Amino acid sequence: MALPATGVIEIRSTATANNVNGGGFNSARGGTDYTLQNAAQLNPTDLTSVLASTTITSAIGGFTSVMVGNYIHITAGTNFVAGWYEIVTFTNANNVVVDRACTVTADGSAGVGYVGGAMSLNSTLDDDLFEIAIAGNVFYIKAGAYTLNESVSIAVAGSVSLEIKIEGYNTTRGDNPTEANRPSIAFGANTFKLGNYWTIKNVSMTGTGTNMLQGADTFSRVINCKIRNSTSTAGINAIFLNGNNCFIFKSEVISYRGAAITNNDTRNSFLGCYLHDSNKGIRFAYLDSNTHITNCIVSDNVHSNIIVESGNTADNILIQGNTIYGAENKLGVGINFAGTITRPRVFNNIISGCVTGVTHPTAGQTTGFDDYNDYNNNTTDVTNWTKGSNDIAVNPAFTSVAQLTGSTATTSGSVLTQSGGDFSTVTDNVDFVYIKSGTGVTVGKYMITSHTSDTVTLDIAPGTNATADKVWQITTGHNFMPTGAI
Repeated sequence: MALPATGVIEIRSTATANNVNGGGFNSARGGTDYTLQNAAQLNPTDLTSVLASTTITSAIGGFTSVMVGNYIHITAGTNFVAGWYEIVTFTNANNVVVDRACTVTADGSAGVGYVGGAMSLNSTLDDDLFEIAIAGNVFYIKAGAYTLNESVSIAVAGSVSLEIKIEGYNTTRGDNPTEANRPSIAFGANTFKLGNYWTIKNVSMTGTGTNMLQGADTFSRVINCKIRNSTSTAGINAIFLNGNNCFIFKSEVISYRGAAITNNDTRNSFLGCYLHDSNKGIRFAYLDSNTHITNCIVSDNVHSNIIVESGNTADNILIQGNTIYGAENKLGVGINFAGTITRPRVFNNIISGCVTGVTHPTAGQTTGFDDYNDYNNNTTDVTNWTKGSNDIAVNPAFTSVAQLTGSTATTSGSVLTQSGGDFSTVTDNVDFVYIKSGTGVTVGKYMITSHTSDTVTLDIAPGTNATADKVWQITTGHNFMPTGAI
């Protein structure tokens, strides 16, 4: 079963009976879109259908002509095949014709169905819901809090001209919400793999699973999303792209102990993203020609902001127009060409606050192109890398970026206490503490959920220890708009 090419699904946190209601609508057939309400418009429990017939009957009735285009979701009944069926013809109050037969072994009886009403998540039908799509469909998700109850791995594909979309909205479909106005989905340890030619847009996602949001074989897109993987397990990614020609745009991505984004295929593009407070910002496990990182802010990542670990001979990666920032007291590597790579192009970037700005494994490297970059406040600007003749060294004077530090903190559960500290400039649920070292704690990044004058409460407990030796730092502000003469 699948939706028609013009079909939509409405998903709402306020929908009744999680993932049971009809949910789908085909606007091409006219009718009234009953997905734009929480509850089903009709809930018959006496459905019958003759074997192999496309007519569904209810003795109690209640069908109307404007239900054409809606889906009846049959969930139970003798000899019925559970699924979503499009109402294509209204016969009378007791009979409708659907897009295909809903009984395949014998006559159906005592069927339970739902016409209209929004879908929800948090059931074992979460994967089934997305598998009903075909090219051209849109899944709209209204602002609210959702839970994913199973991993989703989408097998169906869109097409070049008819992609399949998952699109969040605040109050009206198409209003393109940002920040807290986006719908939020808690994945838990579950993962979500997009199909070919799928786009997910305007959605916030949190979770702890390995490769939490995954791109498909080709042409996956992530637009205006926020993805945060808060696992304390090392090497876990927030986004994992295992296909080519994928596109990540204007999205904020974080993975405390792994990579915000791991790229494992070719010709993928990253534009206008904010990749921060991870172990690695963007990690290239594999790449080939024409991979672009453009106009991104990649900051506060412990190991490397951009790291190329590719084992193949990657060619012509473009890193252009980015702000690559470690910390005021120097943190990590800005661009780490750790694997075999030829002709990388590093152009018009700000590379600031890193232990090493750019490093390449080959001494005397000459095949890369570097020019018009601003190297500022790095311990070492470049290693095995040749600067361009137009590179500069000017303080970009970011509009609002500052750093708090301490070295004598204690921890108790999720609370870090710095005697005599001043956390008044911290923003809850925005700023992260990096615990660099200390007795009895797990080093790494933690999001700050609340604070007092001398304490910060973290989303994950780093360990309880009263020894006052915890070394930490916090970047505040996050407005990397340069005001200096660059």
